[in-house]
Amino acid sequence: MYIKNNMTDTEGFALDTARIGNTSTSKKKIVLPYNGSLPVDLSGTTSAAIVITLQVGLTVNILLSVERDRRKYRYPVKATPEEIDHILQSFFFDADGQTRRSTGLDRYSLGLWQGSYINWRRLVLEEHGLDNLLFQLSPAAVERVLQHIRHSETA
Repeated sequence: MYIKNNMTDTEGFALDTARIGNTSTSKKKIVLPYNGSLPVDLSGTTSAAIVITLQVGLTVNILLSVERDRRKYRYPVKATPEEIDHILQSFFFDADGQTRRSTGLDRYSLGLWQGSYINWRRLVLEEHGLDNLLFQLSPAAVERVLQHIRHSETA
């Protein structure tokens, strides 16, 4: 997991996933405290957090949010599906596979984000449901998927 695509010297800096907390500091969003090392550019940071958003299209957006000099800065983060799964699995579930109730999220948000995570995991890591999804697409949507596949093969 590393900081990506920005115009500072922080780009490419590896973040330590073992230093990400698993209790959200927000009741509505997944905002996990980060207490690992940060790049020199971010010295003087008073707080750092990993913000994870699971979107309707089953994409996962991750940001490193830091506060310095009473201002918040956000940096996009790149993570593999396995790293995302490791963070979110331990956030939502305990060692016995039961839902953790002490995530910091309110009940509604916990259900919302956990459901999105489960759907993301099934499609991305377990590869369940993709066949059913494709059959529900319109012909135009199927053509866009095929164009995307053809473009990915040549890129």
